[in-house]
Formats: sequence, structure tokens, C-alpha cells
Amino acid sequence: MPPALKAADLEAHLAGTVLRWLCEQGLLVQMEEFVTPWGVADVLGIRFNIDRVYARIAAGHLDPVGDAHAVQLLLSLPTGGKSKRIADVARKFEPLFGPALFERAVRNLIRKRFVVQEGAALVRRADWIPYHEQLVAVELKLRRIDQALTQARRHKAITAESYVGMPAVIAERVAFTERRSEFEAAGVGLLSVQDEICKVLIPPDLSSKTLIEAQELCAAEACWRKVLKTVQH
Repeated sequence: MPPALKAADLEAHLAGTVLRWLCEQGLLVQMEEFVTPWGVADVLGIRFNIDRVYARIAAGHLDPVGDAHAVQLLLSLPTGGKSKRIADVARKFEPLFGPALFERAVRNLIRKRFVVQEGAALVRRADWIPYHEQLVAVELKLRRIDQALTQARRHKAITAESYVGMPAVIAERVAFTERRSEFEAAGVGLLSVQDEICKVLIPPDLSSKTLIEAQELCAAEACWRKVLKTVQH
């Protein structure tokens, strides 16, 4: 009989199987350990819109937008070439960021050409937003069900498609007992992972309204360099 897998090896096996499963679902870019403001999402997958990716490349926007401050500021600007007075933007964001962080966010957005300054106003040039069509987050745990569910619920801020992935014996214990209702109430999906196979035992609720646009874009931007590398090769 082969020796039992160590916990770290089993966790790595779970991650590898989930990454392959995401690829089978057509999510062309996957990454491990995406850092969120509330912790680490073990696996994140993205399906991108190729036309919007090419539009972004054509615009020369090859760098990620930046940190959460830059993302929030960019999303606050109107689309369609309309401008917004810098004083109005500052009135909203300086109390939240502080003057130094606000100034840095504006400066970086202009430097990266996501925004141009026209006199006393800012104009957004990133008409390709969003460049992704789908994000999937998976929280992997060997047995700590409560902790996994709490973390996966938080991931609903970046995507409605948030799952907990667990070994099959644990996942089935959840899916076919009263604990199933906890996942359904949270809108979180449950993946059973065994050998090289993933099965959806509980689908996520895609109608959940916990999504935060800025956090969603931050998550997508974390994948941007891998997306760029994918389309350039």
C-alpha cells in the first residue's frame, strides 16, 4: 500500500485537480493564491473577452491598473469620453484615501494612460473595462468546513461563482446532510475532489448581490499579465 499523502501534498493535489477542472470549463487563465483584502483565495480562474483584450492592447494599456485605490478612482470616472472635474473627484476620494494616496492614484492612472488630464478635468480612456467575462474562485480545505464556507462567502465580493473544494468524502458529508442548507443560504458552491476528478455537488447561486465592482476588477487585474502572456504566444 502506498504511503498516505501528507496534508501539504494533498492540498497541492486538490489545487492541481481544480486548476485542470477550470481549464476544462473553458477558463483559459488560472492562478493560485490570489490575495484579497480579507485573505487568500486558493484558486482563481478567469475567462476573458478576446476582443476587449485586443482593444486594451491596441490602446497601449499593457500594465495592470494598479491597487484598489486606482481601481476605485478609475471606475468612478464616466465612460464615453466624458470628463469629470478633478476637484469633484478629490472631494469624494481624498477623505477616503488621504491626499497623498489620492494624488498617487491619479498620477499613476495618467502615467499608464488609463486616464488623461484635460485642463482641470480627468477623462477615462479604458473603454475595454471589463475585459473578463467570468471569474471563478475556489477555496480549498481538507476538513475545516466552517472556515472554508466563511472564506468562500467573502469571495462573493469578487465573483458570484465562489466554491469550496474538498476531498470527496468530506464534500459528500456536507452535500447530503443538513449542512447543505448553509452553503445554499450563502450562495456558495461545493466541489468534490477525488483523484483527478472534480464534481459540482452544490452549484453556486449566480444571482447573489454581494459583488463589489472594484474588488471584482482588482481580481481580474491580478490575472492580467497571465492573460497578456496567453494572447501574445
